[in-house]
Amino acid sequence: NTRVIDMLRELRTWTSNIFVCDPWADKQLVKKQYDIDLVDFTEIKNIDALIIAVGHADFRALSPPDLIKLFGKNTPILADLKGLYDRESLNELGFDVFRL
Repeated sequence: NTRVIDMLRELRTWTSNIFVCDPWADKQLVKKQYDIDLVDFTEIKNIDALIIAVGHADFRALSPPDLIKLFGKNTPILADLKGLYDRESLNELGFDVFRL
């Protein structure tokens, strides 16, 4: 998805600590085409914000309690671009949530 690539390029101008995970993508191909190193989902820890930009079943299967475990001590920020998660359940766990 080229819009996701555009978003990543913009985010890199703000910070250098960005993790990208796509369990369906070929890691070598993504590296070659976009110069992006994909990480396994299990490597994502102590984050401040999370952007879910695709509706893969792997991400749909995550519950709000699963998501909260990925975050550090700050208020968790979730950009749920595909509307996969119940906003009320996320808010009850202290998430700041936005959707496009």
